[in-house]
Amino acid sequence: MNETKNCPYCGEEILAGAKKCKHCGEWLEEEPKPVTVKPEPQSPITVMARPTEQRFSQPIVINNTVSSRSNGIGTAGFVLALISAIFCWVPGVNWIIWFLGALFSFFGLFKRPRGIAVAGFILSIIDVIIIVAVIGAVVGVASSLFS
Repeated sequence: MNETKNCPYCGEEILAGAKKCKHCGEWLEEEPKPVTVKPEPQSPITVMARPTEQRFSQPIVINNTVSSRSNGIGTAGFVLALISAIFCWVPGVNWIIWFLGALFSFFGLFKRPRGIAVAGFILSIIDVIIIVAVIGAVVGVASSLFS
């Protein structure tokens, strides 16, 4: 009678002197080598575990996705403040856009990440200085025309 042992990879019964498992196709060594996996970015990878005492292998799923966080309201505030800075010479509508940009940027300061919200809030402060200067210029030109 031939002496048998269990395969350390799949757990099936094989001959004691076998060099390769006839069930799973793995080469038999003294101890199984650890599996090193270099995951590809942004793609889930399935690695088969190789237990020595379990009969069946169980898949281990490694999900290497990067979750990016964003501050939507802070981004909206920055975009509105930028539009307000570009169209600072248009009275009326510009003031509404500036107010919304300042408001959204202010609320965006309370969410993480704050970077774009801070930039939008600072740009809104610069916008209000520009708006006051434009209003002053319009009032100055109007007063000189009507006097």
